[in-house]
Amino acid sequence: MRIVANTTQQLRLDEQGLPVGTQALAEELNITAGLTLEEKVLDHVFMGWDSLVTITWPELARALTMRASKECIGLVVWAPQGQDFVCIEPVSNLPDSFNHRDQPYGAHAVVESKGIYRLTWRFGPDEK
Repeated sequence: MRIVANTTQQLRLDEQGLPVGTQALAEELNITAGLTLEEKVLDHVFMGWDSLVTITWPELARALTMRASKECIGLVVWAPQGQDFVCIEPVSNLPDSFNHRDQPYGAHAVVESKGIYRLTWRFGPDEK
């Protein structure tokens, strides 16, 4: 499986998985150039993305495009070691955002009582 998403940075996490800052994409995590997941263990949050991610299975000649609404400011990719699955999740609030309101990664939506907050994710065959 290969994942491609146009992103500009990643969230830097501490040993507990909580954000401590942002950083440029590490060379080995350059999701913009494409990540092949078979050999990677990931638990990362990518930021500054254009809300589009393409997932390909080259051996099957198949691809899936997921487009999220612009409010999804982060893309979480979790690929645990030794497992045959991956989680690719657009998110509107980043981890621990309430404790980082003064940081770019502290943006979050607050939904008032009986309020509504809508996000969309669209899945389809690769648009290319």
